[in-house]
Amino acid sequence: MQTTTLTEKQQYWLEHIEAIDKFDGTLKQYAEDHSLVLQDIYSWKSQLRQKGMIEAAPQSSKNNKVKFAKVQSAQPLGSTSFQFRLGNMSISSNTFPDPIWLATFVKEIGFGQ
Repeated sequence: MQTTTLTEKQQYWLEHIEAIDKFDGTLKQYAEDHSLVLQDIYSWKSQLRQKGMIEAAPQSSKNNKVKFAKVQSAQPLGSTSFQFRLGNMSISSNTFPDPIWLATFVKEIGFGQ
């Protein structure tokens, strides 16, 4: 990374981008929490990367995308309990959730993109 004098606006966005890297939530949540436009974050991140102010994203990021996996039942058929795991998050229930709720939940936490 190069050492460059930043404009006030560049410093503002650089601070946000650094904070986003430490944020324990989705980019969409961060943008909403800080009244930022999601597209502006993407744009400034790209501009600052091109100017050498932030490190380039790893080239292997395409391989890190969430992919569909084969579903295997860990319990005998007829069981009424439900457990959903995504990364280090787990949800358990005595009944299967509404499919629309589940799809909305996955989309809102950022894994549906």
